[in-house]
Amino acid sequence: MSYAFKGKSDEQITKFLLGNHGQLESRRKQFEPLWELENKIFRPRRADFLGGPESDGKQYGAKIYDGYPQNVMLKFCVGFLSYLISRRTPFLQFVVEDNSLMDNDDVKKYLQACTEQITFGINKSSAFTALKQFMPDYATTGTAVIISEKDYKRDRISFVTRHPKRNYIADDRFGKPEVYHSPISITASMAIEMFGEDELPQEIIKASERNPFQKYDFIYCVYPNDGYVEGALDKNRQRYKEFYLYQGGSKESKIVYSGGRKSFPIIGRMGKDEECEYGMSLAADALTEALFSNKLGEKKLIAAHKAVEPPMLVHGELRGELHTGANGRTYTSDMASKIARPLIENINWPLAENEQELLHKSIDDKFYVRLFNLFAGREGPQITMYEAQRMIGEQASLLATVLDDFEPDVLDNMVDVVWDNETEAGRMPEAPDILFGDSGIADVKTKYTGRLAQLQRSITSQDSFVNALGILKEIAGIFGPQALMKVKVESFMEDLLIPIGVPQKDLLTDDEFAKVQSMAMAQQRQQEQAQMMLEGAKAVPSLQKTTEKGSPLEAITNAA
Repeated sequence: MSYAFKGKSDEQITKFLLGNHGQLESRRKQFEPLWELENKIFRPRRADFLGGPESDGKQYGAKIYDGYPQNVMLKFCVGFLSYLISRRTPFLQFVVEDNSLMDNDDVKKYLQACTEQITFGINKSSAFTALKQFMPDYATTGTAVIISEKDYKRDRISFVTRHPKRNYIADDRFGKPEVYHSPISITASMAIEMFGEDELPQEIIKASERNPFQKYDFIYCVYPNDGYVEGALDKNRQRYKEFYLYQGGSKESKIVYSGGRKSFPIIGRMGKDEECEYGMSLAADALTEALFSNKLGEKKLIAAHKAVEPPMLVHGELRGELHTGANGRTYTSDMASKIARPLIENINWPLAENEQELLHKSIDDKFYVRLFNLFAGREGPQITMYEAQRMIGEQASLLATVLDDFEPDVLDNMVDVVWDNETEAGRMPEAPDILFGDSGIADVKTKYTGRLAQLQRSITSQDSFVNALGILKEIAGIFGPQALMKVKVESFMEDLLIPIGVPQKDLLTDDEFAKVQSMAMAQQRQQEQAQMMLEGAKAVPSLQKTTEKGSPLEAITNAA
């Protein structure tokens, strides 16, 4: 779809944006009841999903009788992030699509330097903080959004996760997000800092003097820029247009900021259907079990209350005279007819316990809890390490549908934002000439090396390498070691080690490997020559002995 902004007045653009926002609100309404229910069960902190600012926090934990669904969701989020990316261990590498270029030592050094600089930039940014907030929204609501912005004071990228209720999305014809709207509330003092007094209505300027913390409603909008020019520094010619629209009523609404940005908001949508702008979450898959378990939790609480304070059948004459508290005394002269007794007995508590345990196991399966238990070694001592690795591989393959969406939609876009920032700051290494061709510099792709990403590749590629090593061993046993000369050892080792996270700097370059091989061969030749000389020296004394009488050597000598 084409969005034309060139040549239009602010009034025309304001009307256009407000009209679009109304349509986006209408299209999203069908999903909101489900999102509200998911958040009430799995993420009570977001239980104010459909309420305005005045309802923030009021429904926190309301009517939650079983905290297991929320705990499982958080365990998934922590496990997923911990085994995918980490501040403490490298989790990404860069490669080029042309494999022949990967054999060049200058290219290897360049890509390793890029890896170190981008890792530094990500660690310096607020990426990890934003992702900790992002993941519960991603797993619960199914759609989560991070806004990136340059933090000039700290010389870093600031990543901020938006509340799901503030996210409105429209896709292009390929199912990729191209329009984003986000209603936000900004204080009067913050609005002046962001937009300046000249752009704001007088009511906000005056309010900032008497009540700087009074909030006003704005809409943040991002659209494709019809005036985009690649490489342009002018904000109005960058890839995307962004607007801040003040909502002061239909007649007072106005654009207070119009600019550009290189990147689109980072939008993650789990299990997205091609005909829908929003994702379907793991919480949606486990919602039936979670609701049932929560209801059982409520009934268990009622049963516990009844067990401790059971309903009583009491004679009317004992009204106000029955004392059921600790050490209570009720006096009566007619024990036979006026005695009080429980109205309900034999509450079947174990039945609810067993049923709830089955529901919890089903929720575990929906959130891949067994995979993270295997990572943590919680499956018990009854399985071997090999069995654990095979089970981890099987569980990781089930998680592939989540990981295959998360890497390109979230991590790739986050890396691109940091790459652009580090390039603008002049901190990225200079690319070698070999990467430049007629169409410009070769595309650099991101490869993730966290444990989850490694497992995804090991299911196919690493198994094939292990199988290949077994076959090569058999070949060497049949045809001799010379048969292995067919294998390019240096490239074979790199293809085996780099995908599992071994840094390029820890491997020898091709030139270094050739020198080491040459030195090893020279040393081997020296050892062989020394051995030959030693054997020759042992043979000299025997040559000086006289030929024995009647020996074959004597016959040969006489014949000569």
